[in-house]
Amino acid sequence: IYIIGEQSIPNDKRFFPYASSVWESFNYKIVRFLVLQTEAILNLIGYKAYSLERLVWIEGYNGIAIGNYCIGMQLMYYFAMLVVVSEISFKNKLIAVPVGILITQTLNIFRLVGLSLVTVYLPNMIFLFHDHIFNIIVFGTLISYYYLLTKN
Repeated sequence: IYIIGEQSIPNDKRFFPYASSVWESFNYKIVRFLVLQTEAILNLIGYKAYSLERLVWIEGYNGIAIGNYCIGMQLMYYFAMLVVVSEISFKNKLIAVPVGILITQTLNIFRLVGLSLVTVYLPNMIFLFHDHIFNIIVFGTLISYYYLLTKN
């Protein structure tokens, strides 16, 4: 955060404006991927879903906005570092890190689909699901995967 800067601070006001711009561009591409996948899944399961930049919503309901801290970058980094310092073979580490990133992003897409559905069926519980329920599911899945990696 100190090197790249916070999302709320304009790039030209950060310590390293160029690096921040590159980082923000990379994050936005991930956000757009997540938004488009979420929209596609919602449409596939029968909802009229739409997206615009960082937003995805179901017709007639409030939507969700995806910030840079919602894309799971910190979680992927922490998981990768946990695997790197683990006492598993180098070969398994090379496999485990990309699989962990894939698991994180897949779960993130389903988390966003779930949050979109929460806005329809349980709108007053969005913060509970965003801050707690889905975090337990994502962290629990990654910790279970890590346990399987290190169990042998």
